[in-house]
Order: sequence, then C-alpha cells, then structure tokens
Amino acid sequence: MALSHLLDIAWDEFDKSLLSAGARFVLWGSFSSEEALADSYFAAKGKSKLVDGRRTEKSRTVEENNLVDAVNTAARDISDYVKWAKNHGGGQPILREALVSYCIAFEACLKNVAVAFTLAKARPNGVDGVAFIPDDEFKKSLKLVKEGWKSSGIPGEFRAQVFFTRFLVEGNPNPNRYSFDGKPQEEAWGSCWAAFDLRNAIVHQMARPTEQVTLADTVFDLHREIELTPKHLRVVGESMRNVLSPLDPLIFNLGF
Repeated sequence: MALSHLLDIAWDEFDKSLLSAGARFVLWGSFSSEEALADSYFAAKGKSKLVDGRRTEKSRTVEENNLVDAVNTAARDISDYVKWAKNHGGGQPILREALVSYCIAFEACLKNVAVAFTLAKARPNGVDGVAFIPDDEFKKSLKLVKEGWKSSGIPGEFRAQVFFTRFLVEGNPNPNRYSFDGKPQEEAWGSCWAAFDLRNAIVHQMARPTEQVTLADTVFDLHREIELTPKHLRVVGESMRNVLSPLDPLIFNLGF
C-alpha cells in the first residue's frame, strides 16, 4: 500500500468527522418525538409494516420483536437526551459535544499524517510507491509521534501548532506534493488554539475556562460558563480545514 493512501485516509476521516459532528447538531434540532423518530427509522429500512398496525407482537418473529424493542428504547433515550440538552442553555451540551469532536478529529489527523511522514522519510519514494511496513517499524513510528505530541506542550505555545511545525513542515518528505509551509493564516491557528482551550474547559473544568479565550469575535471570560453558537463551530471547522488543506484531494487535483 502506498503511504499516500494513509494520508488520503487521514484526510477523509478528519473531513467526515467534522461533517458528522455538524450533522448531529442538525439532527438533534430536527427531533420532534420518539414515536416519529422510530417510525422514520422503520420507514427508512422498509420495515414500516412492523409498527403500522399490520403486525402485532405475537405475529412478529423473535428477531423482529427484538429490533422493535431496541429501536423504541433508543428513541426514548434520544428523547431524554434532547429534552435534557434543550433545558441546559438551549442545547449547549450538543454544541459542546460537537466542538470536542472537532478537536479530537483535528488532533488525530495531525498525528496520522505525522506517522505517514515518519515512515515515508525512510523510503526512497517517499509517500509514493507501494511500501510494506513491518509491524515493528509502524509501532516505532507511532511511539515517536506520541512522544512528539507530548513534548510539543511548550508553555505559552499551542501544542498542535508546535507539533505541526515539527512533523508536518520540518518533517515533510514530499513538500512539493503536500505543501505544508507552516504559514496557514494566523487567524486560523488562533481559532484552533481557542477551540482547544474551550475543549479543555468543557472536558476538565465544567465548561468554565481558567483564562480568557477569544473565538469568532466572542470573548469567553474566565470562570464563566461557555455558551457556544453554530457560528463558533463553523469558524473552528473552517480554520482546521485551512490548516490541513494540503491533504484535501480536491485542492491537490486543482493544483492550488
């Protein structure tokens, strides 16, 4: 397998993770009732007859009854979650969950690209050509990247940006193909840094930052509960895509 394929996978997983997080926000917002959700599920699967009155519990098979019970249980759980989320800041848990997902996807993509670049440096064809990667070498690269991420935590600097410079700019084996030049818009890096600060507050500090954070013209004051909007997610998503844009097959194929 060509190492360039690993980079394609890294971009695709990052790209679809952002799409998934955004889609969940829309899906949660469009939720009306658990009954409607269950009905929609069975209609989409072509199994409406299981719940539209034409069949009963006695006339359904054991497998069909198990499916109906599982879908109804999940629909009730979703209903409980949506009601809870809407009662907490008008859906803040949903927006916060999406922001955390964005940060996870961004960090994973940086690390996956770093692994591919590390493996490519030891090969004459770089990321091109078919390469067999021994398990030991792959594990060694994973360890190197993991340690690199840890050591990039320099006080006063953004860990992800330090890591990016070390592994994706300075460690780039094919700069002509993947033009990570270390110069994405500073505004984009600033938004990414703010997103990670907010993410840390959400995960570790009950959504209350311990220092002032600015994102998309919004100042999040220290020790005050974070209130996100869809605009914040859009800015973060666009900024992360900006940083990782050399991986985008569309941009590469158009020669940008």
